[in-house]
Amino acid sequence: MSNYKPFKGVSRLILALLAVSAVGLAFGQKRPVVQSDTPINQEGIKSGETKTMLPWDKKIKISTINPRNFFPKITNAAQARGIRPSNPDIKLTKSGYQLDRSQDGLGLPTVGGNTGNSTAVLGARFPGVSFTGWFPPDVSMAVGSTHVVQVTNTTVGFFNKSTGTLEFSQVLDGTGFFSGQNVGSFTFDPRVIYDPDTNRFIMVVLDVDFDAAVSRVQIAISTDADPFNPWTLVTLDNTITIGGAPLWGDYPTVSTNEDYIVMTFNHFGFFTNNVLGTMFALSKDLSRVQFFNTGQFSTSMAKRSVPGTTGPAYGVGIVHPFLGAPPAANVFAVKKSGVNATISNMQVQLPIYMPQDGGASMRGIFIDTLGGRMMDASVNQNSLVFALTVNAGPDNLGFQYPFAAAPNPGRSKVRWGEISLNTFPNGRPALFQSGDMGYANTFATCLPAIIKNNAGEIAVVATRSSAGETPKVIAATRRSIDVKGTLGPIAIFGSSANFNITGGGTSRWGDYAGIAIDPLDPTRFWGSHEIFSNSSLEWGTEIFSFVIGSPTAVTTEPTGVTPVFGSVAGGNVDSFDTLGDSDVYSLNTEYISGRGNYAGYDLTFNPGGTVNNVDITLNMVSTVDGVTGFIYMFNVTTNDWDLVWNTRLKATPQEIVIVIDSARMSKYINGSGNIVTRVVALNAERRRGVAPASFALNSDFGAIMKNRN
Repeated sequence: MSNYKPFKGVSRLILALLAVSAVGLAFGQKRPVVQSDTPINQEGIKSGETKTMLPWDKKIKISTINPRNFFPKITNAAQARGIRPSNPDIKLTKSGYQLDRSQDGLGLPTVGGNTGNSTAVLGARFPGVSFTGWFPPDVSMAVGSTHVVQVTNTTVGFFNKSTGTLEFSQVLDGTGFFSGQNVGSFTFDPRVIYDPDTNRFIMVVLDVDFDAAVSRVQIAISTDADPFNPWTLVTLDNTITIGGAPLWGDYPTVSTNEDYIVMTFNHFGFFTNNVLGTMFALSKDLSRVQFFNTGQFSTSMAKRSVPGTTGPAYGVGIVHPFLGAPPAANVFAVKKSGVNATISNMQVQLPIYMPQDGGASMRGIFIDTLGGRMMDASVNQNSLVFALTVNAGPDNLGFQYPFAAAPNPGRSKVRWGEISLNTFPNGRPALFQSGDMGYANTFATCLPAIIKNNAGEIAVVATRSSAGETPKVIAATRRSIDVKGTLGPIAIFGSSANFNITGGGTSRWGDYAGIAIDPLDPTRFWGSHEIFSNSSLEWGTEIFSFVIGSPTAVTTEPTGVTPVFGSVAGGNVDSFDTLGDSDVYSLNTEYISGRGNYAGYDLTFNPGGTVNNVDITLNMVSTVDGVTGFIYMFNVTTNDWDLVWNTRLKATPQEIVIVIDSARMSKYINGSGNIVTRVVALNAERRRGVAPASFALNSDFGAIMKNRN
């Protein structure tokens, strides 16, 4: 994608300059700039071909580390590390790919939308790795039996899956997790997966020395599903040379089959404009490495979640539409043949769309969408699911790309699809379904991750933003019985802090998201994505689990908040979107003589459609222990308030769930479809005329789920 652009506003310009200077101070590295119109060297593999991957004779270094020996276990201090290498946007021209047109006229599935009934229902949620000083975080995650392993630029964290507690955190460099290996000072772009065949975590981290023109990938392989047991560390030199000119590896993806750990990279010239799409196959016994120039920019290896399959490791890349030619997916299969790894390619035509060349709008600036890349893929049940970011459309303008201007330059959408592999490379893969995760207007969606489980259920995690809001973490799901190409309604699982920025510019975002299936519960999905923590664009991450709820269950956030007692100290209705962030709705008390100090507000929900029952979830805290909390529901039949809950509030957060069953539901929903809840906190007067201690009532989350059963 395009290089990081400093903000025009003074404070943003200072921030960008500090970040860039920090790179020089921390690493002494010159960051290369790749020309945006550089073609990919096409020496790869054509559609329908199978070739033997080439031997890679550079030696690897192997050692081990034991996380139990680290002291302290948690080192998570942010450092001014700056911006990782640029994301060039490679313009793929018609001459760059010889399109396989043999599928012309066969017809393609209709592209669906978010019109399905399957709803993503939130389970666990907790903060992930916080700001490390890098831009962007590059969030990736994997889930084992007891822990979530999350990696960001450039830190690894082990989180207890049951409690959300961070139990281990180290920097991913030679002073931290990779101590003892041949590691430079500039490590970035980490990825982590869980290998279902061996029940091991596999982590890859890029390591590039731009002064010495050396590119390496650091690989870590856990002993088993317990990340605290020893890890095997592997250093692989992946510097490629063309005509004496070296190239460095960027933007890795990784997957496995029974024989190999397969990694892809975008290789860029240290001193030239050479660009390659490469694939490396490392045997699981670490005895042999093979590689190949695929001719495909940004191939995404497809994650696996089912053990025991003897098939290939699959990957997929995108070929954008070009002047009347439809888009296509290049599907790759890597498998063992004798002693060698072979690679096969077959192209699959896709429904038309308009590529997204720019960023997505948010308040005053844009965030990178990396619209030129295949963002994520997973494989299960002889099918491959994929997701990327495209322009919001109209799709048909894609036939005029790249000379037609995008009609919505600041508004993108997620395009996803499912390819039936048909035992490829033995059979021919074909598109089974395709759809969009997006909105009819206003909002942009981008930076997706996608996965499919054994039940045929598909989940997508992504970012939502608009010119009127800061980014949010979203998810949507589908069952196998749903209409082809459709996802259910979009659920919001995390929100950035509320702020405004002036001056324009584009901020790095992503560069990717995390998604996984729980190995102990294949119906449970896990996701992870980025949020902005403050107006300095320091980021945080959210980790969450979710399942597919009943076909009609829908969770929505409040539509309005009105103070009733006290004064607003901070926040607004958006403050209720995310649990555990720094954005809270806060009220200072007002004293009412003869009664005490009060704080309170009305919260309005509009669940929409048919409402049989609701669960209302609120999270609140008082800055003074012992304050009495009350929750009321407005009764439309009596035109009065019904007390539905009361307790003593504490100076630690409390989650309250109010269940309104079908027998009572009609009393609390008005003619406009609104449900109004009143929250009141009282520190009662104990001596007449003497005001009790004042306090603040802070509320961090509020949501309503309708039709749970």
